[in-house]
Amino acid sequence: MAWIFFVLFGVLIFFLLYQDDDDEKAEMVFQFSGFVDIGRLRSVIRDDILERVLSAEVPQSNCANPLFVAALNDHLNVVDILLEDEVGYVRETLIFLRFLCGVTSLWIATAAGHLEVVRRLLKVKGMDPNKGAKSTIDGKAIIGLSPLCIVTTNTICELLIEYGAEVDQQMSNGQTPLFCSCIRGNLEIVKCLFENGGSINAVDKLGRTPLMAAAFHGRAELVRYLLEKGARVDLVTNAGGRTAQDFADIGKRLCEAAVRPAFADIARMLREAVQRTAES
Repeated sequence: MAWIFFVLFGVLIFFLLYQDDDDEKAEMVFQFSGFVDIGRLRSVIRDDILERVLSAEVPQSNCANPLFVAALNDHLNVVDILLEDEVGYVRETLIFLRFLCGVTSLWIATAAGHLEVVRRLLKVKGMDPNKGAKSTIDGKAIIGLSPLCIVTTNTICELLIEYGAEVDQQMSNGQTPLFCSCIRGNLEIVKCLFENGGSINAVDKLGRTPLMAAAFHGRAELVRYLLEKGARVDLVTNAGGRTAQDFADIGKRLCEAAVRPAFADIARMLREAVQRTAES
């Protein structure tokens, strides 16, 4: 039986020594597709409503309300009708417009890409374009996933910023909207955020950068753009001292064969950037 103790002890030591490195890799691979999959959200909302209607024990105030459903389905006329009493709406915003993990009607309309609904909601007195959702990623609670973190169109991105959305607002893990856009691979949104003051070298709590995220996910066009705009290649993570090149190497090993050619371009661009940095 002694061998069992030594095996368990070895596993424990390995976990303690490599926990931070594993966290870096695990959290980097998270995707936002689950949060902006509108079909999935519709299904969840339907099941949620049925559960609460059938169960008297579940507070009805926590259920998806008509405004939320109208925003999700791009029913602008219904949104207009529901917003006629703006004072009542603001009161509801603070109390009831919280679904799943703090998702609001503005958040869901942004995720769905419903421009006119987003425009209408932003005009409501008291609407906060920085109100973020609480999400669970790899078993960890991430707070502050704002509309800018999940925006899918350049027009809505510009509109949110016009109404006060903060381009460098960090989630609880330190990641910014620009960082999130690099993970999702949306070059146009990255451009919009950068042109409106978003930091291209903002680091999260583990010391990772948007460049590392783009490199890990094989976003060659994003890597090129970030480097052109001054992304630093000399930054390293807090644990393990990983560089953008390291994340590109990890991403290449984990990806499918069809995607690997993009990593060759990324590796070349990063090597050239490192050389330029060393010579300067």
